[in-house]
Amino acid sequence: VFLAPVLILLYSYLRHDRNQCSYVKAVGRGLLAFPAGAVVNALGAIILGAPVGFEYFPKTHNWSLLMSLFTFVPTACVFGSSWSDWHRIFTGTKANESTDYVISLPAHGAVIGAWFGAWLMPLDWESPWQTLERKYKTEDAGITKFLVARFLDFKMIDSKSVVSQVQELQVIIHDLLAEGLIVNDAFQVAAIVEKLPPLWKDFKNYLKHKRKEMTVEDLIVRLRIEEDNKAAERRSKGNSTMNGAHIVEDGQNNSKKRKNVEHGSNHPKKKFKGKCFNCGKVVHKSTDCRAPKKGKKKDQANLIESNKDYDDLCAMFTECNMVGNPRAWWMDSGATRHVCASKELFSTYAPAQAEETIYMANSATAKVEGIGKVCLKMTSGKVLTLNNVLYVPELRRNLISVSLLDKNGFKCVTVSGKIVVSKGEMYVGKGYLEEGLYKMNVMNVEMNKNSNSSYLLESYNLWHERLGHVNYKTLRKLINLEVLPNFECNKSKCQTCVESKYAKHPYKSVERNSNPLDLIHTDICDMKSTPSRGGKKYFITFIDDCTRYCYVYLLNSKDEAIDAFRQYKTEVENQLDKRIKMIRSDRGGEYESPFAQICVENGIIHQTTAPYSPQSNGIAERKNRTLKKMMNALLISSGLPQNL
Repeated sequence: VFLAPVLILLYSYLRHDRNQCSYVKAVGRGLLAFPAGAVVNALGAIILGAPVGFEYFPKTHNWSLLMSLFTFVPTACVFGSSWSDWHRIFTGTKANESTDYVISLPAHGAVIGAWFGAWLMPLDWESPWQTLERKYKTEDAGITKFLVARFLDFKMIDSKSVVSQVQELQVIIHDLLAEGLIVNDAFQVAAIVEKLPPLWKDFKNYLKHKRKEMTVEDLIVRLRIEEDNKAAERRSKGNSTMNGAHIVEDGQNNSKKRKNVEHGSNHPKKKFKGKCFNCGKVVHKSTDCRAPKKGKKKDQANLIESNKDYDDLCAMFTECNMVGNPRAWWMDSGATRHVCASKELFSTYAPAQAEETIYMANSATAKVEGIGKVCLKMTSGKVLTLNNVLYVPELRRNLISVSLLDKNGFKCVTVSGKIVVSKGEMYVGKGYLEEGLYKMNVMNVEMNKNSNSSYLLESYNLWHERLGHVNYKTLRKLINLEVLPNFECNKSKCQTCVESKYAKHPYKSVERNSNPLDLIHTDICDMKSTPSRGGKKYFITFIDDCTRYCYVYLLNSKDEAIDAFRQYKTEVENQLDKRIKMIRSDRGGEYESPFAQICVENGIIHQTTAPYSPQSNGIAERKNRTLKKMMNALLISSGLPQNL
């Protein structure tokens, strides 16, 4: 905004034809050249590969205006429409005056700076390498299938709280949304209604026939109200049943008394001569005894006792519900040690040497039975190893100390009912708020893990994919050279490697030459029949038999193999101060004349393999296979298009 008028006014003052062109006219020429030059620069950027779309328009527009300000505007203000002066400025011929330097230097500098990256060109705002980086810094792609399977297999049962089960289903839905799947509110409501337990059949049918649309929050409120009503109904039904038993019993006794009274009024009552079983007197029966009955308490006492038994039963069910999943792990910011309540989860375990107790927040104590190590495999695929975990069987939940994770370099962030755990730039795992604590998403607990690290992130698969699915020995070599962090390398099969690297068994090796350039292996290979973004369809390799050093050249067509060989021959002979003596290739048409003629002129022996025997040129064929494997593995694992 401020730079454009300043440059237009400045260069208009330096106009070349002062007698024929006024200052105002020169300013007008600069104002017309400003948008015209921006259009030309924008078209040039699009031809060179700039993306087209409304989201990229601001960046391309700003870059084009800036380039026009340093190229078209100065020349238009000074020289106008003189073609000879424009040609002299932009073709780089010798300048005539100092004004030419003032115009040509900024113009050439702007073009060179944009080409070499000093000014960012709008060529590819979404780089594929940024896509790879985002892919490897997030969770593995395979977690999506696992989450979908969990969602489809989830079923609610009558023995657990419906609201808590709905929260578990919401955790799975949140994971699906985090993986990029689209799950709208209407689908979530329908899924929750469909998965209600059998005893909720009537309420389920009521929700299905309800015309008014509900949100997930409204549905949870309705389910919570219905669950509270069902619980209150069960409690009132139990109390009324116990009270009803006493009322019936009292009613029967009163009816008997009334019958005896009525019977005595009509007939003379016979005198009882036996003993009362209640008080032991001879005057009356036990049914007519006014003394307190033996072995029977009052109705009120019976009622209190019955309620007490019922409350004990409720307390027992509450304790059972508080136990939950013994393999679940919860983040606790108030715990100073990691605690595990199940001995089966320890990968290494040792009994406690001395009597040790832990103290709760309510001053209660619990005995520590042992200490050991627990390996937790998160849903992200990372394995988190917790050392010095206390075994306390009296606790109901397994706790992870947030303070200990912080001391060991981990970062725990809580936001919107979710906790995310990371270390450095690496994502470790996450959990969701449940029952007042953050429950971590743990797939399963790894047993018998041998490691000496306090907190170990198993990242073999991560580095295996980052480095193009290299083999086990290469990773061990990089760890020994301290290029990669130390981690455990398992030899499990990689599904991507099996899919992309399947091949025949190798043939027997032959003797290698002892001097460089004595024998060169070469071959041409296509790139999966899909041109690259630069239009390249093939690549040719030149491999020295002694050093196994390989040169790779990309080709638009096979007839460019001659130029690639000339370039390779000139470079290696100049660098090594030796000459190529022999070259080996297959019988492809690209290695016939004039390739054979070049070999004859330079004294190079051209060896060709037997027909239909690619193993005769095994060095070049194996290199082609290795390069294509790396390319296929990177494309499959990243999900990028084939033209990359």
